[in-house]
Amino acid sequence: MKKKIIALLLSLASAAGAVLPVCAAAAEAAASDTQVSVSEVAAESDDGRISEGSTGIASVTVDKTNVNIRVTLAKADAEKYKGRKLFLFELYPYQTAENIGAFDPTDYRLIDGSEYLFSLPFEKNSDQIYARYLCALIGEDGLYTVITDEKYIGGYESFADYVYPYPEFASKKGLAFRYLSDASALGVSHTVLTVPINEYFVSESEDAAFFDHCGRTYYLDPTRLAALDYKVRTYSEAGINIYLDVVLTAPTETQPDELDCLYASEYASSVTYYAVNSADSAALGYFNAMLAFLAGRYTRPDREYGFAGSYIIGYQVNSNRYYNNYGESEFDDYMDSYIRLLRSAEIAVDTVYSGARIYVPLANNFTEPSVNSKVQTNARYDYTSRDVLDALAERASDISWNVAFYPYASDYENSAVWQDEGAVSGFGTPYITASNIELLCEYLSQSEFLFGGEKRRIAIAEFGVNGNPEDDDSLANQAASFAYGYYKAAAQDMIESVIYYRQVDSLAEEGVYFGLWETGTDDSADMTEKKPIYDVFKYIDTPRSTEFSTSYISRLGAAGWDAVVPGFYVEQFGTRELFEGTAVETGRIPYSFTRFSLFDFNSGSLHGFRPTEGAASVDIREASGIVDDKGNVVRASALYAALSPTGQNEYVGVSRYFPSGLMLENIRYIGFSIKADASIATSKVKVMLRLSSSADESGAGYADYIAEGEVNAGEWSRVCFDVSSITASHIDYDRMSIWITDSEGNRSDGSYAFWLSGVDVYKKDISRITKVILVIACIVLVFLAVACFIAATRIAAAKRRRSRELERQREYEEMLRAEEQTRKREELLRIKAEEIARAQDSGEMHANGQKSLRRRYDKIHAEEAKKAQTEKADKSNY
Repeated sequence: MKKKIIALLLSLASAAGAVLPVCAAAAEAAASDTQVSVSEVAAESDDGRISEGSTGIASVTVDKTNVNIRVTLAKADAEKYKGRKLFLFELYPYQTAENIGAFDPTDYRLIDGSEYLFSLPFEKNSDQIYARYLCALIGEDGLYTVITDEKYIGGYESFADYVYPYPEFASKKGLAFRYLSDASALGVSHTVLTVPINEYFVSESEDAAFFDHCGRTYYLDPTRLAALDYKVRTYSEAGINIYLDVVLTAPTETQPDELDCLYASEYASSVTYYAVNSADSAALGYFNAMLAFLAGRYTRPDREYGFAGSYIIGYQVNSNRYYNNYGESEFDDYMDSYIRLLRSAEIAVDTVYSGARIYVPLANNFTEPSVNSKVQTNARYDYTSRDVLDALAERASDISWNVAFYPYASDYENSAVWQDEGAVSGFGTPYITASNIELLCEYLSQSEFLFGGEKRRIAIAEFGVNGNPEDDDSLANQAASFAYGYYKAAAQDMIESVIYYRQVDSLAEEGVYFGLWETGTDDSADMTEKKPIYDVFKYIDTPRSTEFSTSYISRLGAAGWDAVVPGFYVEQFGTRELFEGTAVETGRIPYSFTRFSLFDFNSGSLHGFRPTEGAASVDIREASGIVDDKGNVVRASALYAALSPTGQNEYVGVSRYFPSGLMLENIRYIGFSIKADASIATSKVKVMLRLSSSADESGAGYADYIAEGEVNAGEWSRVCFDVSSITASHIDYDRMSIWITDSEGNRSDGSYAFWLSGVDVYKKDISRITKVILVIACIVLVFLAVACFIAATRIAAAKRRRSRELERQREYEEMLRAEEQTRKREELLRIKAEEIARAQDSGEMHANGQKSLRRRYDKIHAEEAKKAQTEKADKSNY
């Protein structure tokens, strides 16, 4: 019977791959007897098979109180093992199925069918969230045979504490930086913060910060935690997406002894980071607790501590030698340990925030064994990125991992990345760098790498190009290489961020100068002079992208970027608008604009303004010498910012974040009264105003406004900026920053400060405009009334003159008509008299003569009557 069970074990392993054969002596649970090894099982197996395919854990789900495990058996298996006990085991990440005999079953069912449901009490705040489940049979000899696959709880995000989508950011551009004000002026949207977990955990003390995870209490260094809080909150309020890179550094002298369990290998001076010992329950407890703590603190919906929802697990983990030192090991064992850690990380953050993301960090050596080509490779220390990806696809396809990649040139000193002999086409390329980054996307697009049918995300977590300040050709190549690398990477849909390394050169990096700035110190504390790459970087993600990058395309031997970047079009990169302005003299602001108080610090409130990096503190103090609107010098309360800049050309000051937005509709100017107390010998101080606006429902995209002015040091000055260029298209704002720096870029020799009496806005005053319009209207009406009166008077006089003229003319015409009538009457009488006389003389007055005379007489009278009637009508019309 024993042989049959062992044979079943082997057949499952060889045929299905999902059925794991494991035997253990029952007595091993008491740590006394030895376990049967896989080799022994192979020697003893002969017959018996467990049906392939349908026997396994169908699902593991959680409701409010229970975890439910559904198990199915193939029909043949159900018949074969009818009446036997089907044991359910609950194992934790540090427990292996090979040692199953050392653990007690959680529950069992008598086999009498094909489907079984196990329901166990579920406690979220316990190690149970990390558990996996499998089923086994026990033989007559007391040895267990595993007959199912292993399955973890599914859908952790469904019972996460915080459920909301991952935020969006302005562009894919990122930067590893030291100075936030410069990074903000550059429009940075992504960065990485390193979190060495061993440096945060401390022993129990009254001063330590503490939290609980899975029923255990952990203690953190309050100083380190406060520093991390400050950075995460300040960076995220500046619109920057933060990747937290969780690593393990070498033990420190003050590190508690209980943290020794974290290390999977011994200390070595050549090692930068160490692998976490995921086979140790205490070590895994520390690791899980830290991940859960980070997620719980930095993904709160209220953003009390800022936002950081992406977690990189380790650093360049394909290097067991330098960056994830596990000790000399076979690759499979190494990957088993890392996958355990990766799965635990996923569970720790997904049960807190539904949108959490985890990343596997990989170096550029895709098929080349070592990250350092100058050392002899060792297969037990040096692994390729491709091998790590293949192992993840085979053994961790059910984990929602993404990739954090580091596509440096194969030779770090090479400033012309398009000329890299180590980066070739095809999946056999020794290196994947900026010049062939599309290969990584193509490789991960294969079906075996998909998660839930979707492609995994890629973050370019670190990418730098050498630009030697002593070599103009190297500097120009650096600018060209960055533009080339950014365009190629950002054009890929799978790549979500391109984070450039670094802001300032480091003289300690032995012959490579990756910075956007030159430096004068080993610790990269001074930004002394901008390199040509600076402006290319600044505008690369704006509509002006090619304006600054096209001048370098000739170095690639191409006529345009579309010749070297397939499908290139500038709109795909110009996702962020940048508006640049200058200060405006207060006296030049038109009279039609009225000043309104936006933030009045005389009220005693800071109105949410906080110190940014380089500012030690902010409070409200009594200030003298403030000039009011009427030109009077007064005393009033003002914001006081104590500043401690650490380098040259560093802007420092205060910022305000507006979670619900700041409406600046119809605002033309922003102004404030400021006094800068500089500790350096300078007469002038530069003042910068920065506004940032996120995409909104109106269709307006991400935008930044940056403007500079200059004031006299040590005295109150009024500074105003014309912001109409951005407020014309954006009305809702997330952030406002007011910063100062020495005008000549001198390094501060100590602390200094500035005072701010308030922040004001200027907009057109409708009431004032209305008054002006009414005055003008009244003047116009009076003018029109006078003009109308004069015109009416003139018209009346003209009418009177015309009336008199017509009267005189009528009188004259009347006189003429009277004279004419008299003349005609006299003529008629004369004719009549003559006719009578002639008739009398001739004696011929007969009837015809009388009739003719009568007609003539009547005609004359008719003509006279007609004339009289016409004259009467004319007189009536007049």
